[in-house]
Amino acid sequence: MDSFVYIYFYFSCNFETNFCKFTSLSYVQPRFERARADQLIHDYAPERDHTLNNLAGSFIYVNTLGQTPNSIAQLKSSRFIPTTGCKVRFYYYMNSATNPGQLTFMVRNQTQGLTTNIWSISKVSGDHWERQGLLLPTGSVFELLMEV
Repeated sequence: MDSFVYIYFYFSCNFETNFCKFTSLSYVQPRFERARADQLIHDYAPERDHTLNNLAGSFIYVNTLGQTPNSIAQLKSSRFIPTTGCKVRFYYYMNSATNPGQLTFMVRNQTQGLTTNIWSISKVSGDHWERQGLLLPTGSVFELLMEV
C-alpha cells in the first residue's frame, strides 16, 4: 500500500500535546504516531491539521508506505461508559495514489468481551479532512478501537 491515513479525533481530545487517553496496541510499524503537518514531507500528507488549521497543529496518523499487506495498526481508548446519545466525532484524511487501506472503528464491550465494528471506510477522500460522527452503544463499559 502506498498511502497515509490521518485522523483528527475530537473526543475531548485534539492530540495537540499527547495521545490523550489512547494507547497504541502496535509496537512496530505500522503504528499510530503523532505529528504536525510541517514534520511530514510527502505528496499525500495534509498541508495543515484540522484543529488549528495550520502547519503547527498536531494529529495522529499511520504511515502505510512500504508496509506488508495485511499489517495492522491499532489504537484503543481508555474504558468508558457512554450515556444515551453519546457520539464520537472525528476528522479523517485519506489521500493516496493507490489503495489507502481501511480505517475501522470498533467498540469492545468489557462485560461481554465482544468487539463490534461500528464504521469503516476504504476509499480515498481526497486532499481534505472529512468529518464523521458515530453513535456509541450504551449500558456497558466499552473501549473504542481504531484500526488501519
